[in-house]
Amino acid sequence: MRAKFPRHDLALVARGEVGDLLKQAGEVSQVCGLEGAFGSTLFGGEPILPSPWREWLGRCDRAIGFLSDPEGTVRATLDRFAIAHVTLRSPFDGTLQAIHQSARFIEIVDQAVPTKVRLVPPLQISHNRRAEAGEILRSMGVKLLGDGLVAVHPGSGSPHKCADPRLYAGVITWAWDRGGQAVMIEGPADGEAVSAVTGLLSHRQVPILKQDDLNVLAAVLAQASLFVGNDSGVTHLAASVGTSTVALFGPTDPSRWAPIGPAVQVLQGGPCGCRPDWSRVRTCEARPCLRIDVSTLLSLCQRIVGT
Repeated sequence: MRAKFPRHDLALVARGEVGDLLKQAGEVSQVCGLEGAFGSTLFGGEPILPSPWREWLGRCDRAIGFLSDPEGTVRATLDRFAIAHVTLRSPFDGTLQAIHQSARFIEIVDQAVPTKVRLVPPLQISHNRRAEAGEILRSMGVKLLGDGLVAVHPGSGSPHKCADPRLYAGVITWAWDRGGQAVMIEGPADGEAVSAVTGLLSHRQVPILKQDDLNVLAAVLAQASLFVGNDSGVTHLAASVGTSTVALFGPTDPSRWAPIGPAVQVLQGGPCGCRPDWSRVRTCEARPCLRIDVSTLLSLCQRIVGT
């Protein structure tokens, strides 16, 4: 969007933590959280915006919304501010032709199908945030950062996307055996996946980071030399901060959903016979698409970090 509209001031309407992360990284200049009055006005049609945002929308000449608006509520709200160019379209729109999800966003902006997925520079994490993340890790007993630290996230938004916990236990043990350290990330719904991994680590405890602040989590991931995770938001975040990332994919299609970053590798098991029927994915017990050999994973990790 900056390339297409180089003279525009970019503001983002999104969840507050997402907007805060992207603003601190210098990706956008202004942020308005959906949780506040802006969200109520945009989706509820009530003109209750604070004065600064009313003034900003009054100066706005282009609005792009990555959403469907079947009842026209959002468009009606934006029309009240006489915005000259309004584009509202969901990246899940079946008429879009681009394959990768990020390319579908770009297709909405460009009104043309991009020829390839665009690589962008990693998100910039401030020195203060990195220092804060370093202190958090050290308080957990993690002394080695950078080349000595491996981060893993065994959870996902769906348990059907989670690889065998033995893969994660293998990565953690490999990190220890090479003289490094590992940290495991646990999100709000990851308790079962994390417990399955810790149950396989009988001789040593792995530090577990429970962190809801996206800015801190991004800074922690940026401290690691390697990240291993399933198809999840944390994996995409690790890739976006430039950390070498191994993404373990199963029933979801990496050609559509693979994370984008300068150092991303995708590992899959066998072909998925359930995709795209998610009801079949939920009932599949064989899960051949997630049968990833631990030796293959560890060989890839070794190649990424070196000796």
